[in-house]
Amino acid sequence: MTEEPPLRKGMRPVEGVVMHNFLYWLIMHHPEITRLQPLPQEDLLQLVQQFESSRLDIKPSPRQDWIGGFEKLFSEGSPQDDYKEARETLRRRK
Repeated sequence: MTEEPPLRKGMRPVEGVVMHNFLYWLIMHHPEITRLQPLPQEDLLQLVQQFESSRLDIKPSPRQDWIGGFEKLFSEGSPQDDYKEARETLRRRK
């Protein structure tokens, strides 16, 4: 099992459920995107902006929280962490 990278000071990744919802939104609205890791950070953040603007029920998260979330998503992490479902969704897209 690989340990998660340490978070930069002041960074709180978005909650796992929010990342999971983002991935499902991505599948519905951008089916042409099948992999996230090769995308530049700015492209990922642009997708996040589209996702957040389409949702009236969530408060936008700071960019650094999304960056931390993508770092957490792309790491192996622990099977008990709150990103487990999001990672499984991402693996199914490959």
